[in-house]
Amino acid sequence: MARTWVNDGPLAGRRIVVTADRRAAEQHHLLDQRGASVQRVPLLGCELLPWEGGLEAQTRQVLHHRPAVVVVTTGTGLWAWLRAADRAGLGDALRAVLDDAALWARGPKAASAVRSAGLRLASSATTLRSADVFAQLTAAHHSARVVLIMDGAPVSGSVAHLVDAGIDVTPVSPYRWVTPDPIEAANLATSMTLGAVDAVTFSTARSVEHLVAAASGAGVLDNLRRACARGEVMLACTGANAAARVTALGLGTAVVPPRHGVGAMVRTLEAHLTAAGVVERPAVLSTTG
Repeated sequence: MARTWVNDGPLAGRRIVVTADRRAAEQHHLLDQRGASVQRVPLLGCELLPWEGGLEAQTRQVLHHRPAVVVVTTGTGLWAWLRAADRAGLGDALRAVLDDAALWARGPKAASAVRSAGLRLASSATTLRSADVFAQLTAAHHSARVVLIMDGAPVSGSVAHLVDAGIDVTPVSPYRWVTPDPIEAANLATSMTLGAVDAVTFSTARSVEHLVAAASGAGVLDNLRRACARGEVMLACTGANAAARVTALGLGTAVVPPRHGVGAMVRTLEAHLTAAGVVERPAVLSTTG
């Protein structure tokens, strides 16, 4: 776990933990530039699934049975799928199929990935809740053939919901979520209860869930909730989905930027920490590296 000490800038003296895996270096750099002491404790990792382990069969099914609709629940998943198809020599064929389909995106990150890939976006849901997206899809495309790009979660309720609604759905799973060292997550939760951390940043709702699970396992969940409620540690999220999970799991209200993104979150967090003033903190979070 990396640590950087800087004594200058608007966040000088602030101890901030970055829990992201992807784009963690960008967060670290932006916070470091502002003088924060930055620590990285990844709570969730992304593992690409092997082409031969099922993604090839899923891709060939999509190519042979062209869908009317493709639901992009994750920008990471779309890019991972396209790159895997490119390596297998099927990238152009897959892009042609996607270009002919109506592409639905769940939230701004997925919509941005669709556009960046040069594909046409048919619909972008304002909600980040899969249930809301599926309800809209069912109403608009009953009995259509649909491809669902999974967001790393196991193929289960999402597919069953669409099948029950009469939709012919093909799930595509380019990656899965993995949880890194659980001891570090428990140490982070404990340090947050001791006032050793000023702020913690989240980029996914699942990272919030993992922290809560680690705190529960370490026996400090009630203390963590009290520390968050009293404002002893500030939680910041890149978007509304993670922020909603913070509230739902009893960790108070997270700082969230008016528009989704790492840079916007860092600027918003800086403004809130600056307004809160300087607070004396005890010893720093212990690390293993």
